[in-house]
Amino acid sequence: MRKDQATEAEVELAAQAAEEGAQRRLNRLLQRREDETANQAIDAEKNADKLREHFAECAFLILGVPMDADQGAVAQAVDDLAFAEDVDPDALETARAELLAPRDRIAHELAWLPEASAEDQADACKALEKGDADRVFELRLGASGLARINLGVALLTVRPKDSDLTRTLMADLLSWDANATRDRIDEARLRSGATPSKDSHFAETLSEFRRKIGRNVAEKLGETREGRVLLAEYITHNSAEIRACSTPMLEAIAHEYGALADPKLQNLRGKIDDAVASLEEKARDPAKVTLIITTLDLWSQWRFPLQKLEEARGLDDPLSADVFKKLRDLAITLTNEHKLYDESLRMARALKHCFAAVPGLQQAIEGDLPTLMGNVLFQRFDQLTEQIAKNFRNFIAEIDSHGMGSDVGGMVGRYCEVFDELLAIDPHQEGPWMLFREIAVATANKAQRRDIALQIVKWLLDRNSPEKVRNQLTQDFCQLQPRKD
Repeated sequence: MRKDQATEAEVELAAQAAEEGAQRRLNRLLQRREDETANQAIDAEKNADKLREHFAECAFLILGVPMDADQGAVAQAVDDLAFAEDVDPDALETARAELLAPRDRIAHELAWLPEASAEDQADACKALEKGDADRVFELRLGASGLARINLGVALLTVRPKDSDLTRTLMADLLSWDANATRDRIDEARLRSGATPSKDSHFAETLSEFRRKIGRNVAEKLGETREGRVLLAEYITHNSAEIRACSTPMLEAIAHEYGALADPKLQNLRGKIDDAVASLEEKARDPAKVTLIITTLDLWSQWRFPLQKLEEARGLDDPLSADVFKKLRDLAITLTNEHKLYDESLRMARALKHCFAAVPGLQQAIEGDLPTLMGNVLFQRFDQLTEQIAKNFRNFIAEIDSHGMGSDVGGMVGRYCEVFDELLAIDPHQEGPWMLFREIAVATANKAQRRDIALQIVKWLLDRNSPEKVRNQLTQDFCQLQPRKD
């Protein structure tokens, strides 16, 4: 075979391979698009199911009729849907029977859109059927009263992390006028020829409806830390109304949240108790301290709205007090019996963070806990002073390389951090100042590093020291100035 023929064959093979490669890439692209389309369809179906979940048993949505539908309109809707695919005949008959029963009809009226026009109700049926969250959102913007609330609760199932939606829904719930809603319901009944609702029947059904709404909203709020904090905020802002029992919707949400949180709190408390027992048997296990602190933080997040609820009611929170005492006692044991100062400090800081706003614990937080932390910090500071004395050259080298401050790391950073924490608890105690000053003096005299000693003294003078200490530091500062030849 001639050279030019071989080259031509190679070119043809290369072109064929390139064409096959392009076809494979095209097939993969088409497959990805097909998969994406299928996934979008699945997501849309899931959204439709979630959106309809809040209205799942609402006869008005099942039959697709407005709230002022009379007996004939209800019967016609049942007949029209009787032979449709994916329709449960029993569900149709149940919907018909309950809409025609004055007492049973109330639950469906509350579950639907009482303040919305017939046109908006029809639009809502279509949007919910398609899973069109954007259209449901638009309808909610134009709605009021319970109609706006029900659409908001439905949207929350597909947009659980939408903080604006959650906040506006909470505001809607707290401002909802149930009497105004009942007026709209009775107006629709009048147009439909249905019997007006009785006071006792409406009150009973309304109470059950509030529990249902409370359960749905509590579940969504409990899913995120932000949601739990938001619930606590609303409880705090409405504490007077809670004490006067004049905010039934918020109380329903709080009650359902408590039922939801209780098993989680029990589980977390069990983990804390197990870790404490394990640590008491084997104290030098810092991993257990970390486990306790992280579990306590999660326990506190879940407990926080209930702590604020007890505070709003003017009550103590004995469950929180019990956890606080158990861990405070553990922190004392770690300090006194095992000299585990860092672990004890971590525990004390966690207690302060988690229980600072708990009613009934203010005296312990503001009195006992600072005393505990002060004792632990001073012992830790004394321990660090001894370590510095044993590693004096390294301490000086760290200052030479990185300077002074709690953010420089190493021995210097730890020493400065504990010192600042001691001052935050009691700025007037002289002991820590004198220990730190002794290090500066030793740096100048024994190590002959007057420049480093001057850095230490400057750093100390930047803090608010007791008058006696400041006078001594000022003298040191003057004596440590570079000498003139």
